Amino acid sequence: MGKRPISVENGQLYLRYGIMTETTIDLTNIDRIELSTKEVILDQDTRKLSFLGELEGHNVVMHLNQKNTLHGLYGIKKEFQTLVFYVDDPNAFKHYIER
Repeated sequence: MGKRPISVENGQLYLRYGIMTETTIDLTNIDRIELSTKEVILDQDTRKLSFLGELEGHNVVMHLNQKNTLHGLYGIKKEFQTLVFYVDDPNAFKHYIER
């Protein structure tokens, strides 16, 4: 997973969970970012970046203005408007994205 880190390039946020799941989000599509470890209900609009689901925690909840697509192995695609995931330094991540 160290070879596929989270990155921002040309106004796009690239979120990758190893080779298992990934998504690209236009920075203008981000409504707000919450730093939270509270349990969330996963449904058709709310997804986890991690394919492990409830087995792995999160510390970032990202809300989008419009739906986006999470791409998984074997071509699996899932739409979401809220994405929850874990980053090592959530405060720095939030500050960087909001800047």
